[in-house]
Amino acid sequence: MPVPFLENQNKISGADFFTLLAAPTMEERIDIWQSGITRECLFMPQERDKVSLLLCYALPLLSQQPDKYLNKLRQIVSDFPEACATEHFIRFCEYLKSAHDKTIWIERSGGSLAHCESILRCWPNAKIIHFYRDGRDVACSMRAHPIFRMFVMKRLGKDWRENETPDITEFGKLWSEWVCNAIPALREPNARVLNLSYEEMMSSPDNALESFLRFVFDKELLNEQDLQWINQVKKEISPAKSHFHALNEKDKARLTLACQPGLEELGYLNSSSPILTNA
Repeated sequence: MPVPFLENQNKISGADFFTLLAAPTMEERIDIWQSGITRECLFMPQERDKVSLLLCYALPLLSQQPDKYLNKLRQIVSDFPEACATEHFIRFCEYLKSAHDKTIWIERSGGSLAHCESILRCWPNAKIIHFYRDGRDVACSMRAHPIFRMFVMKRLGKDWRENETPDITEFGKLWSEWVCNAIPALREPNARVLNLSYEEMMSSPDNALESFLRFVFDKELLNEQDLQWINQVKKEISPAKSHFHALNEKDKARLTLACQPGLEELGYLNSSSPILTNA
């Protein structure tokens, strides 16, 4: 959940932290969600000022009544002792872990790559799973997503409500900038990072999932339960279609050029497969 208020190291009350955590999301996202053209919004309250990432995007995965669950969490978090936002956030996740009878929690927010340096600054001891894919396919997916289309339109100084889709290269440039800004932080000597490519997950799911379990649980050897989990997850893996290969040759070349800095950082242009290491 990479949001700017986490960088503030001043101590705040639990109630103030929850107010920030449950604050309304950006107006443009609310407009898109209310239009019903994206599936990422899982719950939509009637009151516009209650449309938050926490209520509409996260809590529906934990409760069939996310609005009532939000009120319950508000009461619980309000009793947290004063602390900085980063400490409150860890305490909040730890509470959810215990409340749902889990042994570990992993936070995953869309668009986190753009905030990678900030995340590692807030939580220098955090384990980071860097799951990445060839940026040319990512750019094609971004172009089809209304939220990313809105971001790119605003970035270009255009009215995002216009019935216009920016050129595919603009999405490639944005992806490449995010990658190039994140890689230095991910390569810091003290960073605890697992680099895992989408291509590896699709071609060698056993190896990728074994690496994931060893990294998350600090394991050297996997047990029978781990192997059963891997076999179960493998059944749910379905390779997505590569829209990049559907482009004509001219657009392929243009998009490759737009993505080039990020592709080089991840090793896609230097070999047949990404070469980021976990050393």
